Amino acid sequence: MSKFTVQFLSRDQCPLCDAARPLVEKATNRFGGEVVEIDVDSSAELTAEYDTRVPVVLGPDGGVIAEGRIERRDLNRRLRRLR
Repeated sequence: MSKFTVQFLSRDQCPLCDAARPLVEKATNRFGGEVVEIDVDSSAELTAEYDTRVPVVLGPDGGVIAEGRIERRDLNRRLRRLR
């Protein structure tokens, strides 16, 4: 069982999302978590909040861990704190 879950907010045909997806999955798995991917366009609320910010990684508390151009080193540093 995973210690924590992060939400990966993305959308279809998003090059930044496509680039970030494997980074987020690998880093989250490394630190014992799991990723739930959510299409930001599936909800009017999510679209209103995160429309131009995708991809966005939300932590277990709903806070933003990373967004936009996601860098491996920063993501690892932030996920390490969730262990």
